[in-house]
Amino acid sequence: LATANVAEARRRKLLADRVGAVLREVDFREGVERIPELALGGVSLVVSNPPFGQRVKVRDLRALYTDLFAASAAVLRGGGRLVLINPRRVAPEGLAAEALSLESRRTVELGLRRAGSVEVWRRRDRA
Repeated sequence: LATANVAEARRRKLLADRVGAVLREVDFREGVERIPELALGGVSLVVSNPPFGQRVKVRDLRALYTDLFAASAAVLRGGGRLVLINPRRVAPEGLAAEALSLESRRTVELGLRRAGSVEVWRRRDRA
C-alpha cells in the first residue's frame, strides 16, 4: 500500500509539472512483455531497489540481480539507463553484459555489514 501511494504521488507530481511520462510499478519477474509500455527497446529509464536478502529473504540473490540486468537490457532503448542499489556489486552477465555499460558507481552505507553502491548502467545503442 505504501508503495502504491508513493507511485501515485510521483504521477501527480509529473502531471503538475507537465512532464510526459508513463510510470509503471512492476515486478520484472512476472513478464514485462505483457505490459505494452514496456515494449522491448522502448523504455528510457528503469529504477530499481531490489531486495538485499536481509529482511526480504531471497533464495538466490545473485540470480535475482542477473535477471534484473537481463530484463533491463531487453526493455531499455539505446542510451537508456538502469539505476539500482546493488549491495554486492553484482555485474551483468551474458547478453546483458554486452548491452549494458557501467556509467557511475557511488558507495553508500546501507546499514548492512558492508557498504553497497548506487549504480547507473547505460544501454549501449541497439544495432
